Amino acid sequence: MEKNKILVIFTGGTIGSTKTEQIIAPDTMASFDLINRYQQLQPHDIPTFVTRQPLCILSENMIPEDWLILARSLHDANHYTGVIIAHGTDTLPHTATALSYLMSDLKVPVVITGSNYPLSDPRAEGTRNFSAAIDFIQNTKLPGVYVSFENNLGQSIIHLGDRLMQASVFTDSFSSLGEAYFGCMKNGQFYWHDHPYNLTRGSIHPVKPKISLKKAKFSNQLLYLRPQPGLEYSLFLQGRNKPLAILHDLYHSGTACTNPSDSSLSIMRLIKRAQKLDIPVYLAPIRHNFGDLYLSARELRLAGALPLENMTVEAAWVKLMLAYGSLESDNEIVRFMRSTLLHEKLIYRVNQ
Repeated sequence: MEKNKILVIFTGGTIGSTKTEQIIAPDTMASFDLINRYQQLQPHDIPTFVTRQPLCILSENMIPEDWLILARSLHDANHYTGVIIAHGTDTLPHTATALSYLMSDLKVPVVITGSNYPLSDPRAEGTRNFSAAIDFIQNTKLPGVYVSFENNLGQSIIHLGDRLMQASVFTDSFSSLGEAYFGCMKNGQFYWHDHPYNLTRGSIHPVKPKISLKKAKFSNQLLYLRPQPGLEYSLFLQGRNKPLAILHDLYHSGTACTNPSDSSLSIMRLIKRAQKLDIPVYLAPIRHNFGDLYLSARELRLAGALPLENMTVEAAWVKLMLAYGSLESDNEIVRFMRSTLLHEKLIYRVNQ
């Protein structure tokens, strides 16, 4: 491995787009402007960059097959000091999770970053995010997949890839599961975030993927639902085509409407219908609760819904797609979903 050599992979997104007449669109040449801007920001002691551009799309157009393309583009990642992936913001948590699962055995840091505005926009933080990613790679050399993104307070936050949650619509800021972001960058140095749900630096190490990249596939035959007052469940599971599984989101207290249980506005009706069709219903996000439960949350469990505890709904969705695309038996899938693949589940850290 050549000293201080970083692989940069461009995928498009806002960080790789230009604006023309109020339309923002990917531009194959705009991506490389990121390195030029970084060199102006940091003219001394810059690493050697090797660049690739396997995709040039807006991230809302990212599909699971693109995750596999990105993963394969990391085939020689261990030959570099680290890797930076420039990515759009809309599906960044999903890509970060997918790569975390697929490439958990990498020995170098892979940092995904982006920008909320095209680089030519004075408000753009993309170059600073890129710079923080480089500093993180050089400062820590920790293996795994991370996300470098400035929050709305101007802090350069580092997230674990499989714990990242969707950015806020109104602040454009990302957050980590349980508010336990991994750390932050200040003046080129990494500062670990002391939080009871955070991993220690010493616990980060390569892990053999549960499903190899050669075998990995992602199923598109899943249904995702989100609870809303008045959601009419009779609109679902009525046609000939049926999903392999359903992921049902929950309110923050781990609940959804269960009363009255025979109402078409109750999730209980959906669960009963799904069971008749042999369709598992998974629930996320939901905390593991050692104490009291709301009656509605207890009813969900008694009805046979499968809780995916202590992980983001983004991680649960990617994990389900990988399970149903790559595994064959129901027992294999259930064991896979209940296991911890990397860092996607919160575990309370005691006396560390």
